Amino acid sequence: MSREALTNLRDYLIGTLSKQDMAWLTLELARHAKEEERLKPYTKEELNAILDESERDFEEGRVYTTEEVFREIEEELEKEELLLEAV
Repeated sequence: MSREALTNLRDYLIGTLSKQDMAWLTLELARHAKEEERLKPYTKEELNAILDESERDFEEGRVYTTEEVFREIEEELEKEELLLEAV
């Protein structure tokens, strides 16, 4: 779909949907995009590149504790809740 068609669709939806419906649609589209990303199979070369990068991150100290990961997840969930409450 062209950028112009997408822009027209966006403008149409903004003009017709309630703020609550728009927030719901936004979250659904984001979830769909993430699902598509997760389902993509990796090649052996891609997996090796990911592993190499992870090993470099670990060696250079770019790691997170479990507490940091859970805190970041909580913050993201709170942002999502605030977005839904705002509409």
